[in-house]
Amino acid sequence: MTPFFFGEGERRLLGVYDPPAHGAGGAPRAAVFCAPWGPDYIVAHGALRRLAFNLAGGGRHVLRFDYFGAGDSAGEAEEADLAGWRDDIEMAIEELKGMSGAPRVSLVGMRLGASLAAEVAAQRMDVDRLALWDPIVSGRDYLRELEADHAEWVGERTRYGPLAPTDAPNRVCHPFSRTLEAEIAAVDLAALAPKLKQKILLVVTEPRPGHEALAAALSGGKAGRLSVETVADSAPWRLNRQGFGGPMPSDALKRITAWMA
Repeated sequence: MTPFFFGEGERRLLGVYDPPAHGAGGAPRAAVFCAPWGPDYIVAHGALRRLAFNLAGGGRHVLRFDYFGAGDSAGEAEEADLAGWRDDIEMAIEELKGMSGAPRVSLVGMRLGASLAAEVAAQRMDVDRLALWDPIVSGRDYLRELEADHAEWVGERTRYGPLAPTDAPNRVCHPFSRTLEAEIAAVDLAALAPKLKQKILLVVTEPRPGHEALAAALSGGKAGRLSVETVADSAPWRLNRQGFGGPMPSDALKRITAWMA
C-alpha cells in the first residue's frame, strides 16, 4: 500500500495504490475505487480497504483516492461538486493506467460513488467492468434519505440542549452546498443504464425500491452483461446505534472479489 498525491495545480488528490500480488502474471489489470460521500465513506472505509487488498491479492493494480474537497485531498468541502468529482475519477483512471500499463480499467463504486462511476463509464471506452455496490439510483430519493438521517442525527444531539448555531448548511455534520444538492437531485441511474456497455455487477446489501428498476434497465441489451448479488451482510456504509460501522461484510467482499477475478 503506497499513499501519494496526483493531479495538477491546486487539484491535488490523495491516492492509495495497492500493487498486484508478487508473481501475478499475464496482462496488467487495474481497478479504480469510487468512494461514497460524507458519512457513508467514513463508515465504509475499512470495507473498501479490505476489498482493495483482496483485488490486489488476485493480481490487480488498485487505486483508491479521495475526491477534491474530501478526505485528505486538496480543497475545502464547500468547494465540492459532482462535476468535479467525475473529473477526479477520470484523472484517477489515467493515473492508474500510466502506473500499471493496463490499457483498460474496472471501476468499483459504492453508493454515490457507484453513481458517479457509472456516469464516467458511460462516456469512456477503456472501462471494461463496473461493480456497483448499493448504488444511488434516484438522487431525489437519496436527498430525502439524507434529510431523514440528518433529522435523526440532530434529534439525538439536542435531547438536552440546542446545537450551536451555524451558517454552514450540512447533512450529518458534513458541508452540503446548494450546488451539490442540485447535482445530486439530477442523478438518475436507471435512465443512464442503456448507455452502459460494460460487464456490470450490482451488489445489494440494503435493498431500495430503485434497485429493482435499475436491474431491469441494466438487464436489457447484451445477454449475460449483468450479474446481481443480493447479500445478507450489514450495509458497510451504515452507522449502527453506537455510532460505528457494522461487522465486515465478508460475503459481499467474497462475491465482488470472485466476480472481478
